[in-house]
Amino acid sequence: MTLARQLYDLGDLKAVVRFDLKGKTAGWAILERKKALGTIRLNIEACRVALDDMLDDTIPHEIAHLVAEWTRRGHGHDEGWRRIAISLGSTGQRCHTLDLTPARKTRRFRYRATCGTEIALSSVRHNKLRKGKTFKLRDTGGILTASGLIGEAM
Repeated sequence: MTLARQLYDLGDLKAVVRFDLKGKTAGWAILERKKALGTIRLNIEACRVALDDMLDDTIPHEIAHLVAEWTRRGHGHDEGWRRIAISLGSTGQRCHTLDLTPARKTRRFRYRATCGTEIALSSVRHNKLRKGKTFKLRDTGGILTASGLIGEAM
């Protein structure tokens, strides 16, 4: 934040850093304007496997979100945000390339529709079928029912 304060008028803005983010996201920032408080959440796994990348790119990336919102010079990953991110030492790229563990393991279930088409469904759709709901395939008109379950997809 020191460089950000030197380059931009941040007034009373304070920042808090938490290491509680999980999953594929390396960092996340949110500004509470009324409280003049920015919170940066960092993925502890990302810090363990790629500390240099986190220090050189992710943290400036997230600080840029706070600066862009606070100064109203940018929003999201727009060009205003990108200019700020680069000025703080970030690459200005929207996404990282770190290989992180997903927060959840998603389960998929294979079904065969009445038309013979096989399709993989999420656990949400699978559970709806188990409760009696049916789905119609747009392309073929085939119907998916609970009896069409083939098994869990690998």
